[in-house]
Amino acid sequence: MSSDNFVIEHQFENVFQSKEWLKKCSTSAIEEAKKQKFFFQWYDESRKPHDKMAPFCLFPSRMPVDVMRRVNQVCPEFHKLHHNVSFDFDFVKKGLDSVAKADWLIKKMFGIYERVSKSVNREDRYELSITRADYMVTETDEGIQLPKLLEWGVSGWGFGVASFLKHVYKRSLLKARIPFEQDFDSADMTLGLAEMFIKTWKLYNKSNTGILIVVSEEYFFLMECHKLKGEILEIDQDVFVDILTLQEVSKNLTLGFQKELLVNEIEYGVVFLLMGFEEQKYQTEQDWIARELMEYSTAILCPNICHSIVELNKVMEVMSRPKHIEKYVDNLDAGLIRNALVEYRTLEQGNVGDRNAKLGITNPHEYVLKDQREGGVKYFRKDVKEMLEKLQGTQQRGQYILVDHIKPVIGRNVMIFLDENPDLTVVNTVTEISSFGAFLAKGRNIIMDECFGNISRTKQYGVDGISTSKGNFALDLILIT
Repeated sequence: MSSDNFVIEHQFENVFQSKEWLKKCSTSAIEEAKKQKFFFQWYDESRKPHDKMAPFCLFPSRMPVDVMRRVNQVCPEFHKLHHNVSFDFDFVKKGLDSVAKADWLIKKMFGIYERVSKSVNREDRYELSITRADYMVTETDEGIQLPKLLEWGVSGWGFGVASFLKHVYKRSLLKARIPFEQDFDSADMTLGLAEMFIKTWKLYNKSNTGILIVVSEEYFFLMECHKLKGEILEIDQDVFVDILTLQEVSKNLTLGFQKELLVNEIEYGVVFLLMGFEEQKYQTEQDWIARELMEYSTAILCPNICHSIVELNKVMEVMSRPKHIEKYVDNLDAGLIRNALVEYRTLEQGNVGDRNAKLGITNPHEYVLKDQREGGVKYFRKDVKEMLEKLQGTQQRGQYILVDHIKPVIGRNVMIFLDENPDLTVVNTVTEISSFGAFLAKGRNIIMDECFGNISRTKQYGVDGISTSKGNFALDLILIT
């Protein structure tokens, strides 16, 4: 740790040891969070929405500059890999065979991917994906801190967090009298996304069309969608933006004579899908029909089904096998990607899957058991053993993968969950870094490639999975040290 970083951490510790100082900082931060309308949208038992302050850390998490450089450096390499693999139908089909047999939702999504791959010529199409990669930092025996990939997806929420939290942290750090050089304005991913959507919309090259943001009926972070809409309109008044639920779209979607995407007879040139591998979001067969019709339209989908299907954990497990990544990117890019990966282990029926299952049963604390879906179910510790024993001899075991349990670097912070009488206990924390990017392609060629910035989700040390429904994490930004 450099002398400057040591001084900064010492200043944080001085604040952590003073209840009076923590009270002043939290009061100021909560006032700013309310001012910025930093809210989640929660739903009661009657499904009536109400706003609740989003949970956040009192101060930004601190990360070494080398860690953040590694996180951002590999972003374009993942983009190339993801896009190239999405064109290899045979590889994806073979990789997902065991999963599709065991998981009806994946079978449904793969069916759309298969039909689209056969009937849509992607070679001359524009394709846009907003990406999110989640990392946890571990430390080697030599003391080097390395980010390791937890999840990779093209439909993750959270891009708007920095737009709100940067104001909160400027106040809390100033109140704590902790100097900081990082300008959190540089982490405004919403502005970067707005510019990317406008550039994509212009490539659609048709006036009097709009940008459509599709959310689920109970999308809890709706404020970031309205923030994105506002940024788009501020940059370009010629485009209009609508935010609709999948159900509103499916009831009113038609294709025009030239396969234009029409909703309520309004044409949209770009569609941002903020819903993915969650079966409860598809309420009727009509919703599934609408999802597939979008793929056949002339609209530029973000993401399309070809990009969505490649984010599955099983595809990543198969790709991580020897010499597979190297088929899609050059050796240098493949090396960067492999350095970011933990070891993936198949659980398909057979000798290799049996061996891997035995590892999880014998040493469950060393592994995490995951299903295929982005943000899906994860099992830890004794639950790994119990689940693997339950799955022995079943076809369903193939829909899971086993990955190394990362030994995280531990930090310290205060997590604010309530706006009144918050618990100001300083706790040991573990931080997951989310890196946001976007790529725009025409056919097989990526023509725009961006890495917008980072947010973080922090949990108390000892808590296993991060869960929105359980409310066991707080949002924050990264202060580079």
